[in-house]
Formats: sequence, structure tokens, C-alpha cells
Amino acid sequence: MCFVQFAKAQPAAYSNPLALGRNNCSAGVDSLYYLNYLTPNLTNSGTAITACKPVLRTNFAPLSGYSAANKPFTIFNSSIAFNQADQMIYYVWTDYNIASPYKSYIWRWSPTTCPMPAAPGLDTFRTFNTDIGGITFDANGLGWQLEFIGPAPFKAMIRQVNFTTGAIGIPDTLDLTGGAKLWNVGTGDITLTPSGQMYFIFNNKLFTPDYGSAGGPTKHIKCTYIDTVRLPAGKTGLPGLAFGSGDLIASYSPGTGCVFKRIDPVTGDTAGITYTYAATKGIYATDMTQINSGIGPSKKLISVTPTGTPNQYDVVYDVYTRNYGNVPLTNVQVSDDLKSI
Repeated sequence: MCFVQFAKAQPAAYSNPLALGRNNCSAGVDSLYYLNYLTPNLTNSGTAITACKPVLRTNFAPLSGYSAANKPFTIFNSSIAFNQADQMIYYVWTDYNIASPYKSYIWRWSPTTCPMPAAPGLDTFRTFNTDIGGITFDANGLGWQLEFIGPAPFKAMIRQVNFTTGAIGIPDTLDLTGGAKLWNVGTGDITLTPSGQMYFIFNNKLFTPDYGSAGGPTKHIKCTYIDTVRLPAGKTGLPGLAFGSGDLIASYSPGTGCVFKRIDPVTGDTAGITYTYAATKGIYATDMTQINSGIGPSKKLISVTPTGTPNQYDVVYDVYTRNYGNVPLTNVQVSDDLKSI
């Protein structure tokens, strides 16, 4: 007689990559676009909000380099990130049209809304007198951004930014393994998986830094080089990176053809994504983030006691459920048919 000690089911996951970009494969409108992903298939979202172009307040007019009527929601000099701690989308825009130090403006809003208030628009959440580039948020709501110091090969650094208090940490140098060098950091992106693993791609190279060791006395942390990521034919850069359905999801520039690929986060191998969209509705993503929901159950056998009747037993086991996403789960119901204990 044999009893199974553990029984696990495949987690049920639902992934919504968010893309800062343009429709019509880069010939359309600057917006934040919502997508659905279940490996290897990508589609535009069919929810109430499929695209969002918020009305943003700048607190001054005209914005440097822009007309007073052109609010600063643009795909240029900007990035987005989803913060699972407060469940908000963060939009960062840096003004490079002023003398250094540059200014970075941050707005935030719920992903279930598209802020389009009456003039003067959604106010800034915070302003930094520094260049805040691409960011990602950990489970505690702390932001992490990459920085590069030239000349080439560039030195890579990672800095913690507290968007609640406005505190900007001292950057840690990333010690790249495997002799990897960064010769071109013009395009790339950074992301965090729901489990807390950080990845970034620059110079078409995939890395995972040990950011949990940041802030130590040496101000150096290990950054594991995984592999070089191949660009599709005709593409020169990889500006967007997200995580969903177990894959790293990458966008490529230029935007012709609306090309996305999936990247194995363990090996760096690249595979195709089938992106289905209506005419003129294909998205070219210049930056990406993600909202993931998922749940996985498992059972653990505690005891098996004979009842005294042949082939009958009292079985005690625990049932576990785990949230594999970065959004809260509600109305979860667990049932069992006792077929696999």
C-alpha cells in the first residue's frame, strides 16, 4: 500500500502586461495599453479599459519643450511600473530640456481607472531633482532603478528609491559575472517577478541582480549574467520587459510589425509569441510592466488511521493555497473530490 505525501496542482495564472507605447505598430496614439497573456498567446485586453491616456497636471506652463496644451503624457523620456504594495500604476517622466540636474515627475493612479479630471489634470505625486529612469517595485513598495556610468563599457549600478518618503538611496555597484560587459545601454528594461526575482536586459544581455544584498558595507552586489538575448531580424533594441505566465515578455524597436518575444528567465532562450490584434490596433511598447494574478493549491498528508473496517481509513491532510500574483485575491473557495490525497 502506498500513500502520496504531497499533491500539487498547476497554478492557475492570469497575466496582464501593460505597455507604454503606440497603437498601429508605432504609427498611432501615445497611451498606456492593457494586454492579456497566456503563453505563448498575446492579445489586446477586452476589459473596460483597453487604453489610457491620462490628463496630467504639471504645476507650471508651458512644460519645458512642450506647448501648454501638450501635457507630458508621452512615450518618450518616460517609464511605467506597477506597485503591488499600494496597487497603483506609477508613471515617471524626466525633463531633459532643462539644465542638469534634471527633474523627474511622478504620477500614480489605480489600474482600474484612467484619470481624466477637469483642468488642470491629475497632480503629481512626487518630484525628484534627479534622473529617475526605468523602475520596478518590490513587494514592500520600494522602487529600484538602474543607473549606468560611462564611458563604455558602462558601470552598472542599482539604487533604491522610496516614493513615499522621497528618500533616494546610495547606489550599489553591480558586479557582472561571466566577464559580461555593457557597451550600449540605449534601450532596455527591468522587472520583478511575483516571487521577487529581479531581471533586466540591456545591451541585449539578460541579468539577475542580488538586490536583496543592496546597502551592504562594500556597496557592491553580485549580478548574474544569464545569456545574450538575440534580437529578431530588423530590430535594433529591446525597450520593454515584463513577466507573465512564467515567461519574460520582451518588446522590440523599431515598432514595425509589433513584435514581442518570450524569454526563458533561466536560460535566456528566446521563443515566439503569437500576438493577435485587429487592424491598426497592434501595440508597439516602449516600456512595460505587469499585473499578475494566480493561485496554486497543494495538499500534505498528515495521518492515515485504519478504522477497523477492511480498506477504510481515516485520512487527515492539510490543504494549502498560495497567491502567485502581485494583486490580492478575494472570494477564494477551496474544494476537494478526494481523488488525490
